[in-house]
Amino acid sequence: RRRGVSRRDRAMTDQRCQVAIVGGGPVGLALAVDLGLRGISCILVERRRGPTEELADEAWDEIVEVNLSAAMAGCRAAAPHMFRHGDGRIVSISSIMGLVGNAIFPHAGYQATKGALVNLTRSLAVEWAGRGVRVNAIAPSFFRTNFGAAFMQSNPDVVARIEASTPMGRFGEPWELAGALLFLASRASTMVTGVTLPVDGGWTSA
Repeated sequence: RRRGVSRRDRAMTDQRCQVAIVGGGPVGLALAVDLGLRGISCILVERRRGPTEELADEAWDEIVEVNLSAAMAGCRAAAPHMFRHGDGRIVSISSIMGLVGNAIFPHAGYQATKGALVNLTRSLAVEWAGRGVRVNAIAPSFFRTNFGAAFMQSNPDVVARIEASTPMGRFGEPWELAGALLFLASRASTMVTGVTLPVDGGWTSA
């Protein structure tokens, strides 16, 4: 079954949505709820990790479908409403793994799709700028969410390596993404489009 945008998601974007968060998964949904943002469509994603040589074709297809195709569907669902109003902001939630390699644990499918989301952001930003729609993205590093709690508890060595590789020396907290998201979703960034903003404690600068 294709995991595009549901009828409910489309209904949300047909109402008063001028901001769409795509590719956000639990982090994007938590931000939308915690910030009290209204009129926002948040299309969820999921992720799988493991050695590339063990990645089944079906798993690869699912990663592409959920991380990239669903994000594209979300953008396409939100855009017509934004075009009609001549104003809109789309914020994709990519990842630092879409910007750099990952030596700590293999995750080729996730990295490939998040990298594609970065370039999709650029492409749509250029295509839709003249119609009043800005398209940007944020690229979080490693954040403490309920979604990743089990992995963190069962892999303390990996957690320690991640913290050691982060200049700020720690995982991020979900609320620390709020400023970047609000900046890109608000009129404070009216001259910003096509940008992927890392929120990573210095990871991509190290």
